[in-house]
Amino acid sequence: MINRVLKITAAILLLFGLSAIGMTNAYFTDTESSTGNIFSAGSLMFSLRNPSDVTLVSPLFNIANMMPGNSDTKSVTIKKEGSLDFPYKIWVEKTGGDDALFNALQIEALLDGVSQYNAGLSGISLNPAATITGASDDWTFTIRLDSSETALENKSCSFNLRFNGWQIGSDGSWGFTHEKLLTNTVITGTWITTLSSPFGLHLYSEESTSPSVSLSLSDDKKSASFTISDIKNFETLSYELTYDTDPSTGSGLDSMPQGIKGDTTINGKSEYSQLDIPLGTSSTGVFVYHKGVKNLKLTVTLTDKNGKETVLEQTL
Repeated sequence: MINRVLKITAAILLLFGLSAIGMTNAYFTDTESSTGNIFSAGSLMFSLRNPSDVTLVSPLFNIANMMPGNSDTKSVTIKKEGSLDFPYKIWVEKTGGDDALFNALQIEALLDGVSQYNAGLSGISLNPAATITGASDDWTFTIRLDSSETALENKSCSFNLRFNGWQIGSDGSWGFTHEKLLTNTVITGTWITTLSSPFGLHLYSEESTSPSVSLSLSDDKKSASFTISDIKNFETLSYELTYDTDPSTGSGLDSMPQGIKGDTTINGKSEYSQLDIPLGTSSTGVFVYHKGVKNLKLTVTLTDKNGKETVLEQTL
């Protein structure tokens, strides 16, 4: 009987021993430890944030009525959230829409203000783009349409901007990896119409459209975004975003209407956006989000070259 028990015990110990051997080639995604034989592995993780240190959500670029010569610029901070330094690559993949428009779009990518790529959107593949050894890397991406080919009118395309990091010493096919992506959409407008001519020539003129505005509030009510479209016939733009907060939260001041103002020169752009505007205050030196945000109202004033003003309003 004793011999039988010893044999069963030995078999169990052998089974656990073989399982441990089979695990020696595993890759760890967080820190692990074992009493008596301590081992550890760091973590590789990063987030994509805007200049206000708010996590970015898709879409990054959401361009409507894009015209030849127009451009849009967005900032992306790659922030290290784990303990490991890591190299990373940035590339684009088309996910839908018109191939000709996708191939016509241009992109410039700047790292800390220094250009790393300035050519066709379809060809961008920075591998590796850089290696994060500090807290973060700051990127600026500008999408533009240089071509005025009429075949590009009223087209759309969508694509992902992808960010992939891997541990130092790896080729990205093994070990720690982490990946993020941001979706993007570009839609062009109508910029050329053909007019008849008594001389048998084709004359072209730029088609004008009325400006419009869209306003949205994030699900957590911590940020607001807006886009103003069809504005290239104006010289300047100013806006005021106001909202109320819940009087039952915070101090008495929290119940007062809040407001954010801004202005810009249009410089021929067809669209102006402000995304993920944080709704709060930093009067104490620490940013605090307002609670109970409601009754958002965006007032936009557009001024043309003759000084004539056009006022747009949007409420939520």
